[in-house]
Amino acid sequence: MLLLFIPILLLLSLCACQRLPNSYPPPEQRHPIAGEDLAPASMMVNMNDPAAKSYFVKDIGSTLEGATWRWTGKRPTVKVLLVKTAGLKLVVDFTLWEGNLKQTGPVTVSFFIGDRLLQKIRYDHPGYQHFETLVNPDWVQTAEETIVSAEIDKLFVAPEDGVTLGFILTKMGFERI
Repeated sequence: MLLLFIPILLLLSLCACQRLPNSYPPPEQRHPIAGEDLAPASMMVNMNDPAAKSYFVKDIGSTLEGATWRWTGKRPTVKVLLVKTAGLKLVVDFTLWEGNLKQTGPVTVSFFIGDRLLQKIRYDHPGYQHFETLVNPDWVQTAEETIVSAEIDKLFVAPEDGVTLGFILTKMGFERI
């Protein structure tokens, strides 16, 4: 009988041997990217931002003028990744050049989110313009970039070289309400 207990005891003693797990410090704690601490300008493309060109889709000049603005073509378009869809307004700051209006007369600027027309406004005087309107949350998404554009109906055409110009763009994107 004792001979039977010895192998069982040996087997049990082998099972009892184990290594203690290594000790690791907890990982570094970080604040989440999304949330109320996120800067409100993160959904806005300012033309003088060093990374602005990475948001351009089309019709925005590559040269920064006057340290704050860029010339546009017919339909300047940017892409913006949103962190939320509710409580947003589309904001576009631009300037209509006097030379353009002298050549073309009053112009109409149409504002789009994707291919959806948000609003059309007729401008008959040159100078700084500020466009701002609430955005339907169903028109935007957070899963992929949102495309925003502003289209001018008549371009200035330089008589000497045929270069076409739309308007002077300072910023385009979304702000929280």
